[in-house]
Amino acid sequence: VQIAERLNGVPITAVISIRSIEALMREQADAKYQNMAKMLSHMSDGFFVYNAEGDEEILYANPPVVKMFGCKTLDEFREQVGNSFRGIVHPDDYNRVEWEISEQIQHSEKNMDFICYRILTKSGEERWVEDCGHLENTGADEYGKVFYVFISDITDTISEARKNRIIKSNRRYDV
Repeated sequence: VQIAERLNGVPITAVISIRSIEALMREQADAKYQNMAKMLSHMSDGFFVYNAEGDEEILYANPPVVKMFGCKTLDEFREQVGNSFRGIVHPDDYNRVEWEISEQIQHSEKNMDFICYRILTKSGEERWVEDCGHLENTGADEYGKVFYVFISDITDTISEARKNRIIKSNRRYDV
């Protein structure tokens, strides 16, 4: 109900709108989605979502991920990584990362993985990241299984010994 006219503060006419519950729920869901996207965009660390099947398409990346890769826009980031999780991971680390994610998910009750790998920024700089991922079966035909990933740049804190162990371990997964 909306008051259309008033005379000396007293309502004279009113308009009654009848809206479907479905439309109202859709509007509320859209508002919640926009609030969630806004919250994710203000996180200090990175968060991205990618399709766990097929070409591992990037479905979402927040601004800290875009910045981590030395990009200014989401489109620039998508181009930098080929819009795929494969492009996020340093090519020399990719086989190990895929194997370790698969192993950890397989042995985790909550489909979680925690992994360390390198990335290459747009300028070609090598950075080290830690990735905490969760595999989720959305049940939606459009996406199926997706990974939700929190990612932190640890370049300034990772030890040389840990770097060397990780790089050395990559050799076991080379095809």
